[in-house]
Amino acid sequence: MLDRIKAALGYYWQAKTLYQIHSPRAFEFAQQLVDDDRDFYVFGQIETYRALLKSRTEILEIKDLGAGSTTGAGNKRAINEIAQSALSPRKWGKLLFKLAAHYKPKTILEFGTSLGVSTMYLAAADSNARVVTMEGSPEIAQVAREGFARYEYSNITSLIGSFDDRLEEAIAACDKRLDLVYIDGDHREEPTIRYFERIKPYLHDDSIVIFDDVYWSSGMTAAWERIKSDPQVRLSIDLYKYGVIFMTPDLLEEKHLKIVSSHWKPWAQGLFG
Repeated sequence: MLDRIKAALGYYWQAKTLYQIHSPRAFEFAQQLVDDDRDFYVFGQIETYRALLKSRTEILEIKDLGAGSTTGAGNKRAINEIAQSALSPRKWGKLLFKLAAHYKPKTILEFGTSLGVSTMYLAAADSNARVVTMEGSPEIAQVAREGFARYEYSNITSLIGSFDDRLEEAIAACDKRLDLVYIDGDHREEPTIRYFERIKPYLHDDSIVIFDDVYWSSGMTAAWERIKSDPQVRLSIDLYKYGVIFMTPDLLEEKHLKIVSSHWKPWAQGLFG
């Protein structure tokens, strides 16, 4: 816990607001995504689904193939407990939507469906985009599939099984071209690096990869540091929860940035001289 507090304070101290950024691509990201507080009608629908999940008390058998739960709840958990502890908060779901809406990826690959909230945020941005999502726990995946059907997300393909076992099939379902990748569900160092290496041949100049919980543990932070230093990564943006990398080869600006909403650093807006 102490390490995560230190990491959070260090991130906040170093993070820049859009008023301190010189890179045009990073400034656009901060202005259009990080500082954009707009809501879209679909957010209410997805959050209604989240609320429904939080009311469900059915017990699921959990097949945990990733880093495990910090709750110590074991391999049987109620749906409402999973919804409370394992789903991305509304703020971060909105950011996933805005990323997909702004950059307009046609293929989206998600590692870790969970109960499907983040998947819906990604899929809602463009009904013509193809979203392929993988989940290792069959009973959790089934709940998510029911949600996709309930809200008529016909652009989502759900695969059940370990990431290592299903990844080639998932890549093929994206026509072997990955525009946007969201890596969640396994917060260990070695698997995170391995997944990145396996998807790299299918990334292209406009690809974006999002890593969840980059400060989850020292191992996850080490994976993030190694990945963002890869020669093919031309820009990395650290949002504390998410680490986002861009592969665009003509970016010759600041390469690694920590960005925070200007609301959290009002003195960095030029308000005080």
